[in-house]
Amino acid sequence: MGKRIKKIISKIVDLKSNLVNSIIYFVYYYMPIKSNLVYVESKGGEDLAGNMLRIVEELKKPLYGNMKFVFFVKLQYREKIRKLLDTYKITSYKFVANSLSAGIIMERAKFLFTDADLRPRYVKREGQVLVNTWHGTPQKHMGRKNSADKIGVGTLQRINLLSDYLVFPSKYMAEVIMQDYMIANISPAKILWEGYPRNCIFFNGTRRKELIEKFNLINKKIYVYMPTYRGNWWTKNKTKQVNIMVEYLKELDQKMNEDQILFVKLHLYGEGNIDYDKFAHIFKFPSGYETYDILNMADCLITDYSSVFFDFANTKRKIILFTYDEEEYFADRGVYFPLSSFPFPNVKTVDELILEMNTEKKYDDTDFRQRFCTYDNKDATERLCRHIVLQEDVCIEGKLANGKENVLIFGGSLNKNGITMALINLLKNIDKEKRNYYLALRKDDIKVAPQRLNILSDDIEYLIMDHSVNRTLLERFDSQRYSKNRDIELRLSKRLKRLYLRVWDSYYKNVNFSHLIQFDGYGIDINLMYLMQPVKRTIIVHNDMMREIATKSWQHPATLRLCYAGYDNVGVVSADLISSTIRISQREDNIMTINNYHNTDEVCTKSELPIEFQKETEIQCFRPSGVEWFLNQKGPKFISIGRFSSEKGHFRLLNSFNRFWQENPEAVLIIIGGYGALHGKTIKKARNLPCWKNVAIIKSLENPMPILKRCDLFILASEYEGLPMTIKEAETLGIPVLSTKISSLQQFAKEYKLYQVEASETGVYRGMVDFLKGRIGIMGIDFNTYNVRALEEFEKIFEK
Repeated sequence: MGKRIKKIISKIVDLKSNLVNSIIYFVYYYMPIKSNLVYVESKGGEDLAGNMLRIVEELKKPLYGNMKFVFFVKLQYREKIRKLLDTYKITSYKFVANSLSAGIIMERAKFLFTDADLRPRYVKREGQVLVNTWHGTPQKHMGRKNSADKIGVGTLQRINLLSDYLVFPSKYMAEVIMQDYMIANISPAKILWEGYPRNCIFFNGTRRKELIEKFNLINKKIYVYMPTYRGNWWTKNKTKQVNIMVEYLKELDQKMNEDQILFVKLHLYGEGNIDYDKFAHIFKFPSGYETYDILNMADCLITDYSSVFFDFANTKRKIILFTYDEEEYFADRGVYFPLSSFPFPNVKTVDELILEMNTEKKYDDTDFRQRFCTYDNKDATERLCRHIVLQEDVCIEGKLANGKENVLIFGGSLNKNGITMALINLLKNIDKEKRNYYLALRKDDIKVAPQRLNILSDDIEYLIMDHSVNRTLLERFDSQRYSKNRDIELRLSKRLKRLYLRVWDSYYKNVNFSHLIQFDGYGIDINLMYLMQPVKRTIIVHNDMMREIATKSWQHPATLRLCYAGYDNVGVVSADLISSTIRISQREDNIMTINNYHNTDEVCTKSELPIEFQKETEIQCFRPSGVEWFLNQKGPKFISIGRFSSEKGHFRLLNSFNRFWQENPEAVLIIIGGYGALHGKTIKKARNLPCWKNVAIIKSLENPMPILKRCDLFILASEYEGLPMTIKEAETLGIPVLSTKISSLQQFAKEYKLYQVEASETGVYRGMVDFLKGRIGIMGIDFNTYNVRALEEFEKIFEK
């Protein structure tokens, strides 16, 4: 398929999406909420799991009025869920399966219940009540502790931040979800210390007896086997895992007694084609019933790493852990508690399993139940519904927040550049005793390189916006007109103002932030979304934006003017940037200098590490031995670090070095750039110069400090800059710095005696010669004093 056809198809898809948004958000703005309409979404529409079913079962009672239920259910699961609803005599419902239908219902429903997430287009309205019960007590790491899915936290962060009520059966459960999804101090939801609705059945002996009689199991010893979902195995080779399971079941079936039966319930995502007719004692889990209804019949639960044992413990009956693949399973999974810390017997072989199945419960799980099943009780569902729907004060409410002010800082894409390093340095060193700080990121920015999240230390909490801006058709047209117009006096339309208010509400409605900081400073959507919020706002200026506007088409003059004039604080990283910023905003009373914090200890530590190249690292040089050849040369070793962009002056630097190299053939030049559109052109330029044999060009290097440390002179050949972190890094490592005369560095140069030359090829060449003559030394910056001042400057934004 040609690029043109793909582009046309993509445009049609986008327009269709905009049309769907138009209808949904018309309902959002103009249609009334229906007081008896209940929207339910369980596990992304692939199930109607325990908590959701039990809540609906309770709400169908006349006590709550004539409730109408709408379930979001994917088409392939519709018949299965219809049978389930018939079993429990739930009527007055309908299914929706597409984004448009679901979106309309969500915006009109008075009550919304979920055990995981909701559709991404949903924007919460005033008067709606959103309840999230989650769907299990975790043993395996979740949220940011799940290293395989750090970028995926945004989905659950969003729904939890929009919720009015979060239901937790234990303090442990609340701490895991709230802390590891990093929302403990900002969630506006009321925590309900209440049992899981699905666990009420474990206190219902009458129902247990009824089902045992119904299935004619009165004289049988009943076991249920519920293994967890093995994400890696099932997704990579589902057939292989099913075959492994079958072999264990065959052996188990042969060794079971005549009065024993075993029901097997695989995870929703792990169901395989097992022929149960081949077994004498083993049966497929009965369909058409809520899972725990059947599980409650069991005399003994057999599981492995599944959270089901937390729930079944309420029965006080025996639990056996059958963990034949424990070592392999936990090879890439972290856990909150090792299996050995639980009271249940843990077996590895079928013979050991049979022995435990034939042995009465001998362990004491009292402490376990008190810790993990604290609030589970027979009346939890009724209490929950009365508390939420009827507003009766029957549940215990709580909060985990520490009471501090909350500050949201947008961090951009975490690219390998000075802005990212300045941001990380700030987040590591600000006083977190005063406020809670949250780093805001967009999934679209991070997903191309999710490993960027690894640079965030454990004390940096982050929130991920996990979907793109959902525009209506008219908002799309307005956005296109706005972004293409480079008139600095351009104003925002009413529709765009409304759009950015709605996007904010789709993530943070009712979240109490006292201050918003646009640290990255670039782009349109985030800049304007923050501008629309009625709280204190600060935007950071990292560069000479007048020069950026003049040289880069993607800089949007009107957005910069609106934000520099409309934010409460505009922080420039160098006092020399004030004049160019005022030329954009025509306002100077909100401008202040905020120097970037410089972490000298981290620079020194990184410089001591071995040179390490990543998979995406590209090294272009003539020498077969690569970078080591350059670092081992006796002649002067020059280095420049900066993205491959026109303002960095790499072509100027190459021409200057070529002239110097002709007189000093032992000299070498290393250019390290994290990213940028001119990477290929820079390589082509270098290859066409006689000095190419002594030039190395490196792209995408996580840690350039070990290379910088072994060089002799750092060269900044830029046309314009803010106040580059690389200058401070070189100074920290005792590497002299040569810089062109950049307007934003004049005060810095005067204060610290930065060696500057004319911004030309001749100027840079002469600077190289001056270095050879011993005229350039280190500046001797006192970074302790420098950093104290930087933090004091940052603190001032909270005073105004």
